[in-house]
Amino acid sequence: MVTFHVTALSGCKRERSHYLQSPNIKCMKKKKIGPGLRPGTPVIPLVKFLLMMKLAAIIVCLCSVQAFALSGYSQDRVSLNLKQAPLKKALKAIERQTSIHFVYSDEILDGKAPADILVVDKTWAEAVLHLLSNTGLTYKQVDENLVVITPATAKTSLYQTTVRGKVTMKDGQPLPGVTIVEKGTMNASFTKEDGTFSLTVKNDSAILVFKYIGFVTQEHPAKATVNVVMTEDNTALDEVVVVGYGEQKKINLTGAVDVVRSEMLSNRPSANMGELLQGASPNLNIAVTNTGGEPGAGRSWNIRGLGSLSGSAPLVLVDGVEMNINNLDPEAVESVTVLKDAAASAIYGARAPFGVILITTKKGSANKGVQIQYSYNLGLASPINLPKWRSSYDYVIARNQALVNAGQPPKFPAEQIDRIKRYIDGSYLPEYDTANPPPTLWRGRHDGNANYEWFDMYFKDQVANHKHGLSLSGGTEKTQYYISLGYFNQGSSYNWADENYKRYNMVSNFSTQATKWLTVNLSTKFASSMQQHPIGSSGLEKKQIISEMMKFYPTTPMYNWNGTVNNPYVQQLMNAGLEKIRDNDFWGTISADIEPVKDWKSTVAYSYNYFGGKYTKHDKQVWLEAPNGTKWNIGSPENGFTQDWDENYYSFLSATSAYQKILGDHFLRLMVGYEQEYKQFNSISASKRGLATEEVPAIRTATGAMQVNDGMSHWSTRAFFARFNYNYKEKYLLELNARYGGSSRFAPDSRWGLFPSLSAGWNVSRENFWTGGLAKAVNSLKLRGSYGTLGNQNVANYLYMSIVPISSNLEWILNDIRPNYSGIPAIKSPSLTWERISTLDFGVDAAFLNSRLNMTFDWYNRRTTHMFGPAITLPAALGTSVPQENNSSLSTKGWELSLSWRDNLSANVVYNLRASVADYRATILEYRNDAGLIDSYYKGKVYGEIWGYTSDGLIQAAGEKMPDQNKFFNKWGPGDMKFKDLDGNNVINDGNRTLANHGDLRRIGNNQPRYNFGLSAGISWKNFDFSMFWQGIGRRDLLVTSSGANTLFWGLLNNGEAFFYGQEDYWRPANETNHLGPNTDAYFPKPYESNETYKNLQPQTRYLLNGAYVRLKNARIGYTLPKWMTSKVAINMVKCYVSGENLLTFQKMPKRIDPETAFSSMGSSSVEGLGKIYPMSRTISFGLNITF
Repeated sequence: MVTFHVTALSGCKRERSHYLQSPNIKCMKKKKIGPGLRPGTPVIPLVKFLLMMKLAAIIVCLCSVQAFALSGYSQDRVSLNLKQAPLKKALKAIERQTSIHFVYSDEILDGKAPADILVVDKTWAEAVLHLLSNTGLTYKQVDENLVVITPATAKTSLYQTTVRGKVTMKDGQPLPGVTIVEKGTMNASFTKEDGTFSLTVKNDSAILVFKYIGFVTQEHPAKATVNVVMTEDNTALDEVVVVGYGEQKKINLTGAVDVVRSEMLSNRPSANMGELLQGASPNLNIAVTNTGGEPGAGRSWNIRGLGSLSGSAPLVLVDGVEMNINNLDPEAVESVTVLKDAAASAIYGARAPFGVILITTKKGSANKGVQIQYSYNLGLASPINLPKWRSSYDYVIARNQALVNAGQPPKFPAEQIDRIKRYIDGSYLPEYDTANPPPTLWRGRHDGNANYEWFDMYFKDQVANHKHGLSLSGGTEKTQYYISLGYFNQGSSYNWADENYKRYNMVSNFSTQATKWLTVNLSTKFASSMQQHPIGSSGLEKKQIISEMMKFYPTTPMYNWNGTVNNPYVQQLMNAGLEKIRDNDFWGTISADIEPVKDWKSTVAYSYNYFGGKYTKHDKQVWLEAPNGTKWNIGSPENGFTQDWDENYYSFLSATSAYQKILGDHFLRLMVGYEQEYKQFNSISASKRGLATEEVPAIRTATGAMQVNDGMSHWSTRAFFARFNYNYKEKYLLELNARYGGSSRFAPDSRWGLFPSLSAGWNVSRENFWTGGLAKAVNSLKLRGSYGTLGNQNVANYLYMSIVPISSNLEWILNDIRPNYSGIPAIKSPSLTWERISTLDFGVDAAFLNSRLNMTFDWYNRRTTHMFGPAITLPAALGTSVPQENNSSLSTKGWELSLSWRDNLSANVVYNLRASVADYRATILEYRNDAGLIDSYYKGKVYGEIWGYTSDGLIQAAGEKMPDQNKFFNKWGPGDMKFKDLDGNNVINDGNRTLANHGDLRRIGNNQPRYNFGLSAGISWKNFDFSMFWQGIGRRDLLVTSSGANTLFWGLLNNGEAFFYGQEDYWRPANETNHLGPNTDAYFPKPYESNETYKNLQPQTRYLLNGAYVRLKNARIGYTLPKWMTSKVAINMVKCYVSGENLLTFQKMPKRIDPETAFSSMGSSSVEGLGKIYPMSRTISFGLNITF
């Protein structure tokens, strides 16, 4: 037995400094950077990754050694010393000493007299022969570890014989590559190109097993000649897929539907459905939000690209009801069905204009007994794509150069530069000049001489995440049940911060057949999550932390000379206060399936949801000592406490009735239904300043003025719907859907709409002419098409009503008070109604090469009309915003392709591949833009297009010929950027930024993702299995603006705030004398620490980044212990595995920028910018699954 003990460490390490460190810091690491570290591939992350993979390999190899050792137990020695022991007891004794299992009938052993048995150091076979001597019994080994005890008269002849034969298909065509295995052994062979085979078996009672992907497995007794006709396996064709309000055979589907199985979700460290499904289905677009990879972060979802300028989120249903997908435990999920076109999602009407994601949780199984499953996963996560600072010496030299370029004196004097050099070589210990210490906390970065790699300091090497799961399932013929419990604990990547995310999950599904015609179902789900995060300095939002990290130079001291902490952001992470969020989400659904007569089934269901949340924020003052001894508060100006409560009540009632009939070769089914839903939201929030004590932060313990606010809203829908299905011999398929629905979000006269859809399909391969070589090459072929129209009710509430904004604390205008006041109400939109989304879809489903290769292709055109847009422009004197109108439209065209392959290399080796790729483009068809401004939407605009100038290289010599660029600055010289004169007037400008006159601007790129793809592969050999999943984007453009928020890209060019590896590639003259040397063939232009720098940072082709990437999202290797071994301890299955997330990334962007988070980090707030986002993590996890 091999036992592993895994100790999870926080990832923090304490390295001894060469001078006094603060005893208050319990978890930190210190890494020096300097001239010794030069640009190139960082060594430490690579070494760390290789060590992780080596540990994984060692674990798997040890498991392998254990398995092979166990398989060799049949040669182990046996010793027995039994007095008057029954034969059965002796056999049990041998089982305990070896891996052998004996099979026998009690009757043949009961008559055997007990005997004294003495066996010393014999093989099990010798021991068994000794036991069975003079008993009239013998044994037969039928498998590697299975031995049958039989009467001696039943002994079979032990000669070898060769079996020959041929394997063909129904039409007589030979079938090469079929696996033939002698049952219960490893003896196997394959058919040749002509379908023939030969296999020598051990005895005349052998059974031959014939296996081939896409065909039904067959067993035949061994004899001299065995000819086999393989029949196609129709399991895939008969596969049932969950669709809206029911299920359909996959072969009969006429809409665009894709299914993701639970294998994609299991045995992975993440507990977030979005992260696990990313790239799993073509055109299911899942992206990181502006919370990045922080604990508890969610994902944004989209199907088939942009659908409306007001939002394009899909409808997510879990067991038929809408649910927050971030609260769902992936381990409880059975399957995920993605409904993509209007025909597939039409039954949901205005709730699902942009597709539906149907998630089905696991259920109990009839007559399978009680099954208990436990799973555990330990994940060790490390942040990725963190920027690396250049050394302090590099930084001050380059920063001084930028200042001199701008005509300013150097910032860092020679004496400070000398201290930096001596600090790096260890000859000067203090982190600043102790004779002239920095007077404030913030001056340390300017006056210090330290040499810190701050991102390596702020973030841990590793953080441990834990995931547990426990489920109970089973049932009888009439009653089935499934109950699961889940727990997930995600730690913080920050050093020093008290940050985490925890979630508890419960899912239960019960079903019982009360009578022959009535089945009652009860489903409940509960999720409770808790998260806490550090807040920004001065009470700002948490994203401000990373934003400020970009600006703290490597010269910034960590400690004062007396040992106290000097870095304000270390203290902020530790002491500035926390925001805490707690959510409780409960769902209960009760339903009844009624089938009074055969083929007529009705379902009535009622669901209730309560979602309640609590948010608290504790603002603290954080006093720090500056190097000169003065005290500074980097926390909130005044301590305080904020508390918000919110609750949502949701109810959903649905009733459907369906009748189906088969008339000869005709299948007909009609379903009608009704549903209604109601949701109410309430919230209240309060805050106070002046806490009497920090130990008990609360509204009541604060002494300042109270600020109180509340909110409420509600909405409801009702709908009637119907679906009609018809097929003839499953060859010609037809489906009609219609939904008549109303939404309270619109005015009474505009509330209701009718939304129909039509889809049809032709199973070409079921035609009589589909025979011979054609049928052999293309095993199945289905053509399908659909067209439908849906409404969109996912708009802001109360747009048709005139609402008066009410606020408090107006400025001091009268009698020394700040009165309550009201604003001017917005003009209502009385005629506002549904946006209408119409989708045309054509698809092909096909299978080739004996159904080993499967293909699905879809092309679609989704057109949104009556889209919300601006009304006519009115004078600003109006005093309020103009109402929206249904006056815009857009079209999104795209395609998606998926290919899958499944085959076996031998009797024990099975592998599979799946690849998918998709693309789309959205174009504005109508939009009010009377002036034709290029910065707004306009007719013909491709959504996401980027306008900019065309770069023409860097100026290398004074007086170099170039157009007039004085629009940006009046002085140009070597190292500055040249732009191409596209309009031929020898002047670079942007005209009046209209379609008619945009000067030298042109469309240079597009920020929408193109060619989203995924690739998965898996292989299994005996008890081992391996799988991997790659995901990426083929094309996407990111324009980095000249905003000061984009320090991560521009570095020195952004007023000298950063100098990361990769940013040293700026223009320097050929006669440069500093240690950085000349660099005339540079990527970045000459830096200026003044507003002059922005002349070179105009939107342009040179700095349009390529956001394409390929990422190994997951790789997993597992080993399942042999069943004969686990069955000894009443365990059905034990599997151990090693899994990795985000293991490798191939990208075009600079390595310091993560292509997954780059676009979502480009927000508009003051603390957002490129890369100013919580980093993603690479996770190595170790898991265990046990089934009882």
